[in-house]
Amino acid sequence: MIEERVRVVESDGRYACVVPASLGSACDACDASGGCGISMLSKWVEQRRNALFRVRNPIAAKPGDIAIVGIKETTFLKGAFQMYLLPLMSLLLFAAGATALLGPGHEVAVTIAGILGLITALGWLKSRRNDGPDLPTLQRLANPS
Repeated sequence: MIEERVRVVESDGRYACVVPASLGSACDACDASGGCGISMLSKWVEQRRNALFRVRNPIAAKPGDIAIVGIKETTFLKGAFQMYLLPLMSLLLFAAGATALLGPGHEVAVTIAGILGLITALGWLKSRRNDGPDLPTLQRLANPS
């Protein structure tokens, strides 16, 4: 089980919306933090801090609570496959299909077909809503640090 500290923002009893509890970085004390790639990535992640995640709430956590959210490793790997490999494979499949249909010399059409494959996969992923047992779950309340 992969676990992470989160802060509960909203709760309707059965589900809760959470944000990461802390996104600190060791780069804050470094002299090169102004031009370092890791530092810039950390700042970008900090800007994404307000992204809400929907989780199951069997512990009846309330807004403002700090809790531990858990997700099964297999669910995490399945999600990673869907988010990374599925769009890439869709792009390649659409491009290969266009090449097979049109033949060589139609690079622009093949490129457009590949982009359509990518957009199709991303749209399909966005349309899916997971309320099943694979949804991350609040495990327990944590003491705020």
